[in-house]
Amino acid sequence: MAYSVSNVDNKIDNIRENIQRGVNDIEDYAQQHAERDPEDEYEQALLDMTNDLEQSVHAALEDIRQLILSRRPAQTDPNYLEKKQQYSEYVQHATTGLNRLKASIRSLFTKLVGVVKRVVQWVRDHREGIYTFISNAFRVIIPLLGAFVPYIPHF
Repeated sequence: MAYSVSNVDNKIDNIRENIQRGVNDIEDYAQQHAERDPEDEYEQALLDMTNDLEQSVHAALEDIRQLILSRRPAQTDPNYLEKKQQYSEYVQHATTGLNRLKASIRSLFTKLVGVVKRVVQWVRDHREGIYTFISNAFRVIIPLLGAFVPYIPHF
């Protein structure tokens, strides 16, 4: 049973490391691309990275679940009661590790929310520039549209 427990522990540690790396990648991307990329591409990239991370975590957790279930003894196994007790301890150990992982995930996603808040703050801090850009664009577009007014059919 010791091998199985360490196998679950390793898988949980890998999930934790992958989540940390994923959140760091999202944070790095957010900091490096916030001012350079078009907003819709930037937003989509952040959403894609977050969804990829979520899918990766779900797949890894399903892998752990399948590993645990594969160790469940059958009632026809020799020494079934002993194996059932070992399996119960194994499940308790895995549950403890998964609960710790849940706390880590909560912490990392709190960090991710912080990244999003910083992005929103950046938009707030730069909104005057954004408003100026939009109003300047309309100042250029409106006169151009005026040239087409005579050609627009009236209903």
